[in-house]
Amino acid sequence: KWVGTIPHVAEPPPGLHEAFYGEGLGGIDALRPSLRRKHGMPTAAFVALVNCGNYDAVNRKALDVAVLAFKALRETVAGAHLFLKVMSTAHILAAEGNGLPEQHTADPAISLAGLLRAAGLPAGSFTVEDRVLDWSASWEMLAAADVLLMPSKSEGFGFSLLEGPRGGT
Repeated sequence: KWVGTIPHVAEPPPGLHEAFYGEGLGGIDALRPSLRRKHGMPTAAFVALVNCGNYDAVNRKALDVAVLAFKALRETVAGAHLFLKVMSTAHILAAEGNGLPEQHTADPAISLAGLLRAAGLPAGSFTVEDRVLDWSASWEMLAAADVLLMPSKSEGFGFSLLEGPRGGT
């Protein structure tokens, strides 16, 4: 019989792994300011990250709940910053070479922008990052944040729940 192992998906890439668990490196808190500068996050603010791999117009990831939770957080944490790492379903389907289903043909960024305006968040209190990033950059974003928000309307268990604490968030 063959026995094999599957690499743990919730394992930081080399470099970050040593920062989390190595001795003499100061831990993730020492790396956080440089990671924030690298990814366009404010260095001195409390940063809430929403890591949403496939935002769509149907809003099954419950970004509305995340935005409202962040708005409540700003009432107690002055200067908090919301960093929305989103990738539209259009990006995912285009990368897979598939056509777009009917419900995903509208630009989801329009409804996301409307959601942020409707919540009344002040300009400069949030950032929307929609570039497709590699595995290492995604981990760096997790490590750069203070807290991970992950509401969901229909996702049973997302990897972000494993990756956030493993990444020092």
